[in-house]
Amino acid sequence: MKQYLGFDLGGSSLKVGIVTDTGEVIHHEKHSTPDNFDGLIRLMADIYHTLKKDYSILGIGISSCGCIDPETGKIGGWMAPSVLYLIGNCYYDLQKLVDVPVRAEKDSQAAALGEYWTGDAAQYQSFLTIVLGSGQGGALFIDGKPFRGAHFLCGDMGYVSPARDMPGYSALTAPFPFEKRYEKETGRHLSCSDMYLYRESDPVAARLWNEFIKNLAYFCVQMQFTFDTERIFIGGGISGWKPFIPMLQQEIDDFLKEWHCDFNRPVVLACKAGNDANLLGAVYSLKQKYDI
Repeated sequence: MKQYLGFDLGGSSLKVGIVTDTGEVIHHEKHSTPDNFDGLIRLMADIYHTLKKDYSILGIGISSCGCIDPETGKIGGWMAPSVLYLIGNCYYDLQKLVDVPVRAEKDSQAAALGEYWTGDAAQYQSFLTIVLGSGQGGALFIDGKPFRGAHFLCGDMGYVSPARDMPGYSALTAPFPFEKRYEKETGRHLSCSDMYLYRESDPVAARLWNEFIKNLAYFCVQMQFTFDTERIFIGGGISGWKPFIPMLQQEIDDFLKEWHCDFNRPVVLACKAGNDANLLGAVYSLKQKYDI
């Protein structure tokens, strides 16, 4: 069984996984994200040298926030304040400290690649992924291949605003901002799914849930007419809540009826790779690049 090492870097943690050639994660661990780039690279190298004692690691795949050029490993764009030190650095500096090939991908691209490898997306030639969490990310596949864009920003729709005087879609369609708004208004915490469950007895929860689901449905329609893909895959924690995708699809259909525009209906599906999507996608990109 072939084995690979995957890293998934976020603002607060570095997730680690040993991934098999069948897309199974057979080992997990998590580390705090270092506060400087040299420390990050040294930590990755130390993890590799420790794990290779027990696993036959053929290569290392990295998923990271920021805009990643997978050919050069250079990092740009914007990201959480805790990891701004990534900007201008190169992930392939790790290659000097390990004896296997390294491949890096932007996190949203990695998530889409993970879904393509182990989920339902492989049966479609064109699809869009929308990843919902603290903000909104995403990626686009065209003709069965990831389309990264000229500056590796394709899919970062969270930066886009529906109007000049409105916030970006990350604030309008991601669960976390609505949860923070609920907490600010009530002094209590509810997840978006709980807002739906308590909507009949909690007017704040009802209002914010209604705003969230309608904004997201409208956004899906906009993206369908922009990219005209076969499917839209929804990722992030809320996508694992079973009632969510049918409710979103119904909201989309209701909007299209109001708009008298049902000839290009977005069809939404939940991502199946879950929290391991980034690890899986980083390894899949590595496998495709080096044929290992």
